[in-house]
Amino acid sequence: VLAVDLLNPTPQAEARKHKLKMLVPGPRSFFMDVKCPGCFTITTVFSHAQTVVVCAGCSQVLCQPTGGKARLTEGCSFRRNTASMTTTRYTESEWRAMISEVARELEVYEQDYCPDIDKIDIARTIDHTLLKLDATPKQIDELCAEARVANFASVCVRPNYVAQAHANLKGSNVLIASVIGFHKGTQDTYYKLQETRKALTAGAHELDVVINWPLLKQQEYSEIYHELALIRSMAPQPTVLKLIFETSQLASRDIVAACTIASAANFDFVKTSTGFLGHGAKVEHVRLMRAACDHLADKRTDRHRMQVKASGGVRTVEDAITMLKAGAT
Repeated sequence: VLAVDLLNPTPQAEARKHKLKMLVPGPRSFFMDVKCPGCFTITTVFSHAQTVVVCAGCSQVLCQPTGGKARLTEGCSFRRNTASMTTTRYTESEWRAMISEVARELEVYEQDYCPDIDKIDIARTIDHTLLKLDATPKQIDELCAEARVANFASVCVRPNYVAQAHANLKGSNVLIASVIGFHKGTQDTYYKLQETRKALTAGAHELDVVINWPLLKQQEYSEIYHELALIRSMAPQPTVLKLIFETSQLASRDIVAACTIASAANFDFVKTSTGFLGHGAKVEHVRLMRAACDHLADKRTDRHRMQVKASGGVRTVEDAITMLKAGAT
């Protein structure tokens, strides 16, 4: 259940107190853009919202839950948000069957994915990252300066430093990435949506979302997809979404499952690890993730081709080349 304006710091207390009290929606649920009759602000509302939703501009009540659905206030107009998706896609048994099929048909190749590695601008594959909790503003400034000089693809910082990084890198080719649910991934969905909105508002172009990997190991696939679909709907393309797996804690089947769910939720990248738990990127995991991404794109016409990010333990040019050859991008 997503009512985007519940994340605004000023909505009415009644809308806020329920946070994300979720009703498991059916396959016909969707998001709609509702126009306020008072100030004409557009608010994204979930069709099965179970809380009062208020306008971000003037705090007028836009809809109230009635009979499991969001009933619009008189005078409000809406249109279906076609850029978003339903938050329930398959049953648990359907998820398990699909993941088993992908795992069974998967072929992991040993050949190099980048035979012409000398022609690649390695700097443009690097996210220059500083995520430690005790990072200082001065260190963020230095990180951004280094990224400008080296022309890295992006800098990756925690949400509280996105605005500073954005100011530092204005006018450059370096993008701003931030992290959601870092580093454990077990925060509740409401918390992750708050972080998502904060990072986007501050100027982030890319979001690295940590999957709830304990739930993944328990095969709670519907709940994971539900969360990722909400984040994707709040951060539609061209925002780049990367899903961090924490591969050191996962079996091969879990990795395949995470790739399958990420693809269904329309994520752009899958990423090996946070770098804060267990080992970092390993060649065998990168190869498996690349094979799964390619398989999902080739076998299912409704899926785009995700890319793979190797993260954790990649500290030298030689390390980077090894990961690029294994299938990272």
